[in-house]
Amino acid sequence: MKKKLVLLGAALALFLAVSATSVANEVYFSQETVYIPECGNATVDILMNATNYTDTWSTMIKFDSVCVSITEVNFSGSITPTNASWGDHDSYIYLGGTNLTATSDNELLLATLTVECNGSSCGPVALNFTGEEEVERLMAGPPDDAPPRNGTIYSTTWTNGSAQCVGCGDVDGNGIPDILDGKKVAKGEISTINWAADVDCDGIPDILDGKKIAKGELNCCYS
Repeated sequence: MKKKLVLLGAALALFLAVSATSVANEVYFSQETVYIPECGNATVDILMNATNYTDTWSTMIKFDSVCVSITEVNFSGSITPTNASWGDHDSYIYLGGTNLTATSDNELLLATLTVECNGSSCGPVALNFTGEEEVERLMAGPPDDAPPRNGTIYSTTWTNGSAQCVGCGDVDGNGIPDILDGKKVAKGEISTINWAADVDCDGIPDILDGKKIAKGELNCCYS
């Protein structure tokens, strides 16, 4: 499978003209860090800001498979909903797609990843876009006007992200739910990890949850 995907990427690159421009295009994750419940999963989108009209893309994403796994890639609602695919290679995935219609806009969806936690003790894990640029990692658009009318590869910034497994009550993400976490919850100093703060599972992180965290009384729903 790995050899097949790499060969497909190489063939695609040969079909495209490597005439990269300096226009600002960017591929990035919808969340800089995706927080995952211990023994659970979370989703994160791969988004694209495209100044150039784009109809083809591909990339590899590398990660520490001891800590996390990417278990699913969904292309529904993306710019390539039909002609897209992905492959799992343990510590990285290879994904991409193409469409007959080129698109140019901000926050365009490329794919939605499901990231699963393999161990609650793992700290932040890098989710890195990788692969040889203009071969396995590329953004490309319609053919140019001059023969042989190859597609055009565009210069692109690839912004990496990260994933972190978070245990019940660990709202600061340091791996240890303690009195400091309890104080943060009691003061309302939480943002993206509300489910880790709701240790009494009533749907509302509040001062009562803060007191329970300080006492070590943890019962999250991860809803």
